[in-house]
Amino acid sequence: MNDTNRVRIAHWLTVVAAGIAVFWLLQLYPLLTHTGPAPGAGAQYVFVLIPTLAVATLVSVAAVALAGPALRRDASLRRPLTVAALASSAVLMVLLLLFWVRFAVNATS
Repeated sequence: MNDTNRVRIAHWLTVVAAGIAVFWLLQLYPLLTHTGPAPGAGAQYVFVLIPTLAVATLVSVAAVALAGPALRRDASLRRPLTVAALASSAVLMVLLLLFWVRFAVNATS
């Protein structure tokens, strides 16, 4: 696989990971900002939230792992859109990893 294809796949992986994160933000925003009818009203989301956020984390890691070395090797691929997509995927990866750290800390305490 050449570097152009790696960057193209990394773009799609970034879109998928960002789409998953935005979907869950839109789904959980009312639960986070308004008081629900009862405690645990959003508990049904947990069984879908955790696996999909795990997929989003792995997808964003894969996007950075695919595009990072390709951009370092080939200077012609360093267009503003490509660099912005890689940066957004890296930021999303860090935010999702922070979510997992917080989830692990809350689960153990």
